Amino acid sequence: MAILTLKTLEVLDPPGDAGSHIELQIRVNTSDGEERFPPGDDGHSMNKEQGATWPVSKPVPFEGSVGVSLWETDSSSPDDFYGEQIVMENQPKPAGPNDNPLQFGKPGDCSFTLSYSVSKK
Repeated sequence: MAILTLKTLEVLDPPGDAGSHIELQIRVNTSDGEERFPPGDDGHSMNKEQGATWPVSKPVPFEGSVGVSLWETDSSSPDDFYGEQIVMENQPKPAGPNDNPLQFGKPGDCSFTLSYSVSKK
């Protein structure tokens, strides 16, 4: 058993559509089902500027592997999918002081990174 800790989501390349905020939701699929951050169907409203961050700070227990996906949940274009990344329980740590970043979206168009860590329970 391991703990995936979702740390910080950061805007790398802002979406080009109108408005100053974006509604985002992180979905984590484990063998026990799906967890949503924030819970429910609504997203977290965050600034769309490059470098804007959302301190997620959520632990998720899992075994083996887990799928982490990013969705835009605003009413103008509901459920835009920015991608899914797989995190393994025994995934090696990077050589350096930075967290493992997960990449979502399309670089140069609209992209995000999510820092996280994996620890043994």
